[in-house]
Amino acid sequence: VAIPDGIFKVVYDPRTNTSLAILSPNTSVDERDLPKFLVSVREVEQATGLNFLSSLPQNVQDATETRRSGMWTR
Repeated sequence: VAIPDGIFKVVYDPRTNTSLAILSPNTSVDERDLPKFLVSVREVEQATGLNFLSSLPQNVQDATETRRSGMWTR
């Protein structure tokens, strides 16, 4: 069974048109270190070959997918 080198998570909030994307190694990561792995949705798309938020208008995709996780809160 192949084990991936990394994992990702993409979250989109349609109320605010903001997203959160994390791309991290597939190892144990301390929760406090998660901000180190924040990336843009486009970076996850490039790494995975997937197309997230494709059902949204292109201008909304461009606005939210290029920002680095504007909704990160603790």
